[in-house]
Amino acid sequence: YRISLHDGLTLFRGIVSGVRAAHRHDLVHRDLKPANVLLFRSSEGFVPKVTDFGLAKVLVGRGAELGQTRQGIAMGTPAYMAPEQIRDARAVDQRADIFSLGCILYELATRSRAFPGNQALEIYNNIVSGRYTPPQELAPDLPEPVVNAIDGCLILDRDCRIPDCDTLLKVLAGQLVWDVEDHPVPDEVLATEEC
Repeated sequence: YRISLHDGLTLFRGIVSGVRAAHRHDLVHRDLKPANVLLFRSSEGFVPKVTDFGLAKVLVGRGAELGQTRQGIAMGTPAYMAPEQIRDARAVDQRADIFSLGCILYELATRSRAFPGNQALEIYNNIVSGRYTPPQELAPDLPEPVVNAIDGCLILDRDCRIPDCDTLLKVLAGQLVWDVEDHPVPDEVLATEEC
């Protein structure tokens, strides 16, 4: 079943609202992907519910001290992971979820994954080098705010990325243009040989 871009964006805004609620409680999901969004039918249509907080990270309080991940370990689903999450899942903050939301929005808008690949290492290399097909090449009629939101979410440097869900919603609505400059691609990419 294929949904229209309008319906897809409505669902996406609902997903962002769910993630925003988690962030307000100092939780980083760390495994946002379409499979972790359930749709419930209501009188107003489908309502998305973000699920599976099994890899969530607590940013403050006692839970933050009890981190469930070891330093230097990548945790999450490869095609939706932020570059910093690939390097070290403990070092992420809410901006890693923003990157994942960008991957989800890309998929809703283009019906293709931003970072495809047959093996995790291939996907990781595409992510850390910022290699993705511009969304307007796959969907030429995409509104500029959608392209701007995708590109703003998928910036490699998290300090330059759209910083939070509220800002993402403003960019998506065309109320704010995220200045996507040409950020340099990191020199390092992951090794290409398998371990």
